Amino acid sequence: MFLSPSQSSLWPLFLLLSSVGANYIDAALSFGHTTPISPHNHLIPNWQLQGDPVLPQLLSDRVILTPPWPGNRRASLWSSNAVPYKEWMTEVYFRATGPERGGGNMQVWYTKEGKETIGTASIHTVKKFDGLALVVDTNGGRGGSVRGFLNDGTIDYANHHNIDALAFAHCDFPYRNLGRPLILRLKQARSIFIVEIDNKPCFQTDKVSLPENYILGISAGSAETPDSFEVSKLITTTPMPPDRLLTPEQVRLRNQGQAQSPSPQPVIPRPTSTSAAPKFTSPPDTPAASIKTPEEQFSDLHNRLQSQNRHLGMVYSELMAVSEQLGDVLEALSHCAQASQISLLDGRIAGVEATVQAIRADVEARDYGSHIESLRREVRESHRAVTHMLPETVARVVETASPRIGFLLFVAVGAQLVLAASYVVYKRRKSMQPKKYV
Repeated sequence: MFLSPSQSSLWPLFLLLSSVGANYIDAALSFGHTTPISPHNHLIPNWQLQGDPVLPQLLSDRVILTPPWPGNRRASLWSSNAVPYKEWMTEVYFRATGPERGGGNMQVWYTKEGKETIGTASIHTVKKFDGLALVVDTNGGRGGSVRGFLNDGTIDYANHHNIDALAFAHCDFPYRNLGRPLILRLKQARSIFIVEIDNKPCFQTDKVSLPENYILGISAGSAETPDSFEVSKLITTTPMPPDRLLTPEQVRLRNQGQAQSPSPQPVIPRPTSTSAAPKFTSPPDTPAASIKTPEEQFSDLHNRLQSQNRHLGMVYSELMAVSEQLGDVLEALSHCAQASQISLLDGRIAGVEATVQAIRADVEARDYGSHIESLRREVRESHRAVTHMLPETVARVVETASPRIGFLLFVAVGAQLVLAASYVVYKRRKSMQPKKYV
């Protein structure tokens, strides 16, 4: 296929737009791509909830696997359908919040057994399993990490002496208290397995090839001081339309087309026209010596001007077609920009919501109710002590500090006796003095 210079400059844009819609969402292996998550407010179609001691909380836009309070909770979410593809990609939108010293973990499973064998177990409590486990936790005090574990059903992880040494790859990422959902993406391509976190590469390897017909699942657990894990979306996509969305005849034709024909090449759209574009040719070059009369000179000049006008018209038509294509591309890009602005606003709202949740979790974690009840108990005890002990205390103070009646009587009688004795002495002395007569 031939591309003109103007069209070849548009090729990267068309390639970008064509690659955006290259994957197909398998609704039977996804949730959260439509709102609300649950049409019945108590279950998710094609998914099964488990919890210990209670089921996880299901809201219209997310599933709270482990709540902010209380701790020591476990929950899981398992697909009812296996993944029947050789090439697929799963994106888990999650958020983790908690106090400074909170603890917990989240596992993304792709295993043969499913919920019957694994259930709500973590990588430290699961026994033998066959498949892959991606673990998100704060192991080793690194502030957050994503680790990958593989098992062929022969290793008992619950009884292993050093589980950390069994990880085949890991990357560090501080995922806690970011105030926005993160995307954990695992992709099984034809010859490589890729894991990304928050749209950044985590690890990849060409030595891992996950088999078909295994089951996707998520489990989470919290410590005594809990981390809250929330999952808002899980989207599974494939390069080809899922077989369950096609008729048997369409599946047969698609498989035949893949076996007999090469992969289709991108086609650049061209503007359609009701009539075929005319083809113009320049007049043949003639030697100047052959043009002798003024009429021949005028005729040659006239023909060449007409040819140039026709070529300019063709160039103008091509420019108009390119302009229309650019308009479509700019319109598509503007829609993408609006979508990015909406996602940015959604992220800010999620940040505010996360802050409110963190404040709420902090208030609930501090247990002000017990402090208030203790204060009430102390006030009640003090009031009871005052009301019961005050009369006894007053009586004891009056008894010990007030003067005694006998002492008062002794003082009064003694004073009277002193006065009487003084009076007798005075009278005697007066009678013994010589009398003077005038």
